[in-house]
Amino acid sequence: MKKTSSFLTGFLAMLVAAGLLSSAGTAQAALVYSANFASGTISSWNTSNPGAGATTILSGIAGPLGVATDSSGNIYVSSTAPGGSIRKYTQGGSFLTSLTGTGFTFALAFDSSDNLYYNTVTYNATYKTTTSLTSGSFFASGYSPTGMFIDASGNVSVMNVATGDYPYVSTWDSGGNLLTSLSNSGPYDPMDNSHGVTRDAAGNYYVSNRGNTLDGNYYVSKWDSFGNLVDGTYINTGYDAYGMLVDGSTLFVADHVGGTIAYYDLANNGSYLGDFSVGASPTYMNFAITAPAAVPEPGTWAAAALLVGGAAFMRWRKRAKVA
Repeated sequence: MKKTSSFLTGFLAMLVAAGLLSSAGTAQAALVYSANFASGTISSWNTSNPGAGATTILSGIAGPLGVATDSSGNIYVSSTAPGGSIRKYTQGGSFLTSLTGTGFTFALAFDSSDNLYYNTVTYNATYKTTTSLTSGSFFASGYSPTGMFIDASGNVSVMNVATGDYPYVSTWDSGGNLLTSLSNSGPYDPMDNSHGVTRDAAGNYYVSNRGNTLDGNYYVSKWDSFGNLVDGTYINTGYDAYGMLVDGSTLFVADHVGGTIAYYDLANNGSYLGDFSVGASPTYMNFAITAPAAVPEPGTWAAAALLVGGAAFMRWRKRAKVA
């Protein structure tokens, strides 16, 4: 039996080394939900295959702007219905509960502890709540806060439109202490009329705008992790841009007027890669925290068959020696 066990251990190691068996054993894809304001829908799509397009998973929502998921996969949507609300649904689309009176609420985002943050323009602040949606508590002040991004450390970056003034991005730690502020009030302001903010793995910021009032163009500007402007015209999107997210080296941007999500290659100076339709007037989007069910990699099936065959051979050989 000891020899058989040693054989099987060596056999498994050989398969992993040969690439027939993955040590991880699963292949997962990045699922994203996006809110579509004018069509009143929530779409899902996959960053690993954006060319496949999007699927509508929720409909009949009054002016959805933000969307996020908790660690159980429940879906939260900010609605601009009178008074404003955040609505909670199961993964299957069944309504569960809501938090009302949130005002005109834009982006939503969860941290790793299942705290839900939401930006409300009505009260010029970012609030937080729990998955039960019983009440909201003040987190940080803002000036018409719209877009939002939360990093792995729980730092919260908020895009403040600051209507009639210069827009800015504030980054707060999980305790509500201000860490960084991005702003530019020069003759050309790359944040003019901006509504979206996201960050990459290196901590760089990307800020989208809805048309610069100075030259009429639409840009995504890039800032370093310290809040210094790197390139005010990093990507000329050519459309009214809202929410964004980064997956690896790909930046996804919502075209609010065109009804599409466009994607760009950050490893190649933000070059355009393509776009796909999601619904009328997409606004903000978020990764689904709960990954889709793990699917064994193709090589795993072949490895399992070889393993079973190898074990059967060892049992036959042992019986043959005894005989």
